[in-house]
Amino acid sequence: MVVNHDVVMASDVEFSTLVLSEGALSAATDVTLTFDGDIHATGTNAQLPNATLHVLGNGAENLVVGNWAVRELHVSNESTLIIHDSLEVNGHLQIDASTVVVYPSAQLLLTENEFGRATVMRTDGGSVEGLVTRQLILPATPNRNMSLVEQRIAIGLEGVQVSELVGDIPTWGFAGADDPSGF
Repeated sequence: MVVNHDVVMASDVEFSTLVLSEGALSAATDVTLTFDGDIHATGTNAQLPNATLHVLGNGAENLVVGNWAVRELHVSNESTLIIHDSLEVNGHLQIDASTVVVYPSAQLLLTENEFGRATVMRTDGGSVEGLVTRQLILPATPNRNMSLVEQRIAIGLEGVQVSELVGDIPTWGFAGADDPSGF
């Protein structure tokens, strides 16, 4: 399917390959886009913050080209989804017996929506190859009656060591922190 104009989806759609070369693709409601080929947003960004992208490649390699934003991404049926440019997930990433490959120059970004931070579930050997970026927006409001803005970050990060956070997020109060003495 080739899209050369603005399209608003009102219900679920299934297709093999989608090429968005001009215009915009948007969803009026919560919709699911199910595909078994490739998706390209070459002339514009595909911002679908309420949509679910479901990859059913049946053992095939599938490409995501361009800048995409979706609420959920489901990859199943032993598919390999290759992210060539940028894919933002604000709700949930489900990888079931499949693989998501993030090219070195590409970005898989996990953000948040009105229900909280994006979640990830890998089942039956599901895996991600490449870097994943977790974007956290922290409110700049003081906790309790402190003049210092303090935020505690408690997220499950598989394979991440404290040394990888040092410098990115100010840390204190433990051995190996930016300031081990505390504040």
